[in-house]
Amino acid sequence: MIAIRGGSEAGASDSYDRYAVVGSYTVSLYALRAVIVLLDATGRSALPLTPVIFEDRESTGNRRATISACLIVLNEEEALAGALASVEFCDEVIVVDSGSSDATREIAREAGATVIENPWPGFAAQRNFALDRARCDWVLELDADERVTTELRLSLEDYLASPASKEHEIAAMPIRQIFLGRPLAGSARYPDYRHRVLRRGSYRHDETRSVHEGITPRGPVWMLEGDLHHLLATSARETTGDAFRYARLEAEQVTVERSLRAALVGIVFRPPAKFLTRMFVFRGWRDGWRGWLKIWLDCTSDALVWITFLRSRRKPDSTRPGHFAVEHRLDGSPRLVGLASSAETEQALAWLEAARDGGADVALVSNKQPQKAQLRVRRVGRLTPLEILRALDQEWQLRPYDALAVFAGRPKVVARMLPRRLRGLRGVIDPKRTDPKESAAHLARLRARGGGSS
Repeated sequence: MIAIRGGSEAGASDSYDRYAVVGSYTVSLYALRAVIVLLDATGRSALPLTPVIFEDRESTGNRRATISACLIVLNEEEALAGALASVEFCDEVIVVDSGSSDATREIAREAGATVIENPWPGFAAQRNFALDRARCDWVLELDADERVTTELRLSLEDYLASPASKEHEIAAMPIRQIFLGRPLAGSARYPDYRHRVLRRGSYRHDETRSVHEGITPRGPVWMLEGDLHHLLATSARETTGDAFRYARLEAEQVTVERSLRAALVGIVFRPPAKFLTRMFVFRGWRDGWRGWLKIWLDCTSDALVWITFLRSRRKPDSTRPGHFAVEHRLDGSPRLVGLASSAETEQALAWLEAARDGGADVALVSNKQPQKAQLRVRRVGRLTPLEILRALDQEWQLRPYDALAVFAGRPKVVARMLPRRLRGLRGVIDPKRTDPKESAAHLARLRARGGGSS
């Protein structure tokens, strides 16, 4: 059992029993392992995890931009071959190994990859090391437990051969989590876009982060089609081991001030709220028992982050409000997302196109798909609160936005019901009272004045 030793909040040292809190989560994880083993024994029809075999495709005759695949690995002999097989279409494959004691390097060399050894400096620094060794126009970042599907490969090659690749610096793809042999949807917040395709030299990973060192785009993001498969835990041992490992890494970068209130929110209140949101708002219940377990693990991991942080007694260099003090980078052009019903879609498109001419990165959420839209439109079936929330969450995954421009009356009512984050970092704006180019310029000034983050 993990125990929290020493240290307590002033005036609240007897308010809660830390030993009991830690013990309950630890026992729950081991109980969960037993449940997974029992359910797994009933007969799991696993999704094939063999290397992806691509179909032949006729050349279009257009020269596409070149692309390097970059992987950072350590003792990945079981998973690496499948990842390398899925990126055979790349012009260059670079594998950075941090000291494997198994056959990882030999497998990579046999597959034709360039193998570079570099002692482990941390996730972000190792990814930057790999980026610096790439020589092609674009870079695809991949982990050993990930697979590029045929649909994603075709979409990526089309993108590299299109004018869009000259107009963007970054592209994102949906990631499909494969948990205990089955693909997940709502329980893993699918599509959960990942920014893994970068123009070489355009981006760097934040080396101050010990985990989840993803990239926040500075401008428009091209949206690729087809999934990136991520092979999560295939056994009870991996499941619980991953929960403990990521909780420890996440706790190293918590920058929230210690307080009884923050601990209660992080350990007691937020995990149940997250469980209900994933289960019913994102419809995780559709994923069956694996979806229930995945959501439960994610919620438990959140609580373990706080427990590990309190136990460490580490004092953050700086503190910010919020869960784990997530920082949203506001570099680059301002971003505006519009929300409109079918009757106001054409008006919304005209307003957003003018804002784009003023320098903003724009997109529209609507229940109508225009014939000749000059910007991305994310269509929803109906403008219900849950449909709107899910659509705006997907836009946020692509790139955090500054403001939400709401057209017509009913969407305004719905917007007031949205979580604060999905109303935009600067809030909701009324396009009927605001000039689009002036709005773009104002948000750009706020970004410049705000120091690059919020």
